[in-house]
Amino acid sequence: MRRFSKNYIAILAAATLLFSCTELDDVVDTGIEIQKPTSVIDAEELNAYEVLRTYSGDLVLGANAAEGNISGTNPASTLLETNFEQVTPVTELNQNVIMADDGTTDFSSIESYISKAQERGLSVYGGTLVSSTNQNDVYLKGLVEPFSFYTPLFPNMVIHGPLNDGTFTNWVTNGNVTTEDYLGQASVKMVTGATAGAGDATSLQSPSYIVEDGAKFEMTFYLLANKVAEGRVVFSGLNNNEPELDWFGDGTGASPTFTTKVGWNTIKIQTNDFDGSGQFSFRIELGNTPNVTYYLNIKGLSVVNLNGSVDNPDEIFLECEDAQQIGAFMILNTDSEAAVSGGKYLEGIIDGDRGTYDTGTGLPSDAVNTDMQFVYTFNVRTTGTYYIWLRHRCHEAYGGDDSWFFSVDGNQYYYPNGIENQNSDTWSWSKHFDGNGDAFDLEAGEHTIAFKIRESGHYFDKIYITMTVNEPTGLGTAAIAQEEVLLDVSKEEKQQIIGEALNSWVSGVVNACKDNITAWDVVKNPMDDYNPQELKTGKNKEQESGEFFWQDYLGAKYAVDAFTYARENANTGDLLFISDYGLESNLVKCRGLIAYINYLDSQGAPIDGITTQMHLTLESDMDKVATMFELLAATGKIIRIADLKVSLDTSDPTVEMLQEQTAMYKSVIEMYKSYVPAAQQYGISLMGANDSNDEKYGLWHANYNRKPAYAGFADGLSGN
Repeated sequence: MRRFSKNYIAILAAATLLFSCTELDDVVDTGIEIQKPTSVIDAEELNAYEVLRTYSGDLVLGANAAEGNISGTNPASTLLETNFEQVTPVTELNQNVIMADDGTTDFSSIESYISKAQERGLSVYGGTLVSSTNQNDVYLKGLVEPFSFYTPLFPNMVIHGPLNDGTFTNWVTNGNVTTEDYLGQASVKMVTGATAGAGDATSLQSPSYIVEDGAKFEMTFYLLANKVAEGRVVFSGLNNNEPELDWFGDGTGASPTFTTKVGWNTIKIQTNDFDGSGQFSFRIELGNTPNVTYYLNIKGLSVVNLNGSVDNPDEIFLECEDAQQIGAFMILNTDSEAAVSGGKYLEGIIDGDRGTYDTGTGLPSDAVNTDMQFVYTFNVRTTGTYYIWLRHRCHEAYGGDDSWFFSVDGNQYYYPNGIENQNSDTWSWSKHFDGNGDAFDLEAGEHTIAFKIRESGHYFDKIYITMTVNEPTGLGTAAIAQEEVLLDVSKEEKQQIIGEALNSWVSGVVNACKDNITAWDVVKNPMDDYNPQELKTGKNKEQESGEFFWQDYLGAKYAVDAFTYARENANTGDLLFISDYGLESNLVKCRGLIAYINYLDSQGAPIDGITTQMHLTLESDMDKVATMFELLAATGKIIRIADLKVSLDTSDPTVEMLQEQTAMYKSVIEMYKSYVPAAQQYGISLMGANDSNDEKYGLWHANYNRKPAYAGFADGLSGN
């Protein structure tokens, strides 16, 4: 290694004192020999190299880059433009960036990225179409997760018996319509024929129902379809018996028919367009789309009068034990002597005599503690002023435990001082007011009411909500208990639903980008790290945000489908890769991936190449790297290196470490070019071009000056 000499230091010091830079050049020219420091020589040698793309030949040279790295005139974008041909997006192609939680897609992120890259003369590699990470798991899981609904609070005109027993008494069926259990739920199964026909070719006609004056009907049903299909409901007893309706009640607009998605569909429609005949009926028509199997959940089929009620249009009775949310400190008790409505009631139990509350205001200081409350969700049919009554009593031994908190619609909890009958140890009704002593003004629609423990040992039986001045007595009018019904989807339907989602996603992305992206990682990281000859799975593990395992729904064939959809939508000649990491360090995983590729080949998956993501350190076994290249090359596929980095396990590497890094970069490229035939070489893409403040794997320092690794990489490319 070259070192400064003492004579050089003395001469240079004197020269610096006596001469300007120009004069110093004159001194040098007079024959005084100055030995340059090693750092200067090394920098000159590095700067003597051409830009990287000069050495790449037929290899495509690329790097991962976020949009900010290819925008404007910053050093990063200049470096990438000068040295590389291709960039791979960091996040701009991620499904959880492009897809919203409702499944809609917005490609502006990748479109902007492509535009910025093209301004720099860079092509874009399609990094990852299908993976188990960076997915919109909210949308995808929501497609197949069970969901529940509540049966109507008000009387249902539909009598379910003839549907449950399959006799269809007073109903009229047309086509293949039967009663069958679907995952434990009684359902009307409706199967359409092999050819499209009239809607009523497969239909279910209801009996006639009486229409009272001022009625407004709401019809609801839950329909599972095994494919995207068209249906409608026609009526008798309306002025327009074939109306255009907002079928899903989501404000998307009225139409003459509804279109199902695969899976469960909620149809909820309203009408008051009665023709004055006093009669009303409906016919569900599903015969338009061929080869569809539908299941109509019987419990979920309802027609209710929104302007009617149990006994009075403005009265609602709720059983406390039927609340949708019941905290851990609310205990369900039974009363065999029928002293309580429905034979059940809730008891508030807490440690200590009272729930935590502010002694000045009497209001709870821990209102967020949901373990100490129960919450009921109910529907108000008419906007107006309502009184809220509670049937309750104190514990027999603790007559002083006579108070509680309550809240309407999540607002402030009230502490009902002076409430009627609060000290009784027998069941009684108490009327509630807001903090100003007023009744509650409620808009038509959904509301919540919460009762919260203030003193341990209080019992809660029944709630009465009314616009009338009626004071309830005894057990009150019999309440209609809302039943929660859970609807699941069978394994076969889940497979079909996720399969269609996969098709929609891959086809949509490829079509949106096909004019600008000609090579893709279609499937990324399929193999399991801990069981490297098997596919990854999300089963029996707590999944993180953004994780979705397509293979858990579609099996090993998911990649066949992904490649098929990509090929169907890509341009002729576009290249489709399968990608995984750690192949150079885990040869079992490498062989597992190759075995999976052989399976995919046998299934006709159009795979062109394999991407090996290479994350190396100075301790990496280069013999394994060589073996990996041999194994991959033997498949006959095109081989691409991606995410290449040689990481240094320090933020302050020594000269020796930098030299080792240089040698390793050179060795990797030499092995790639040696073991992979030229016809199978696609190119090399770096994890990143330059160092960050923490990671030192780049070919450039964080300040964009070349590192020794640059020379090793360039020499590997050029064969020097």
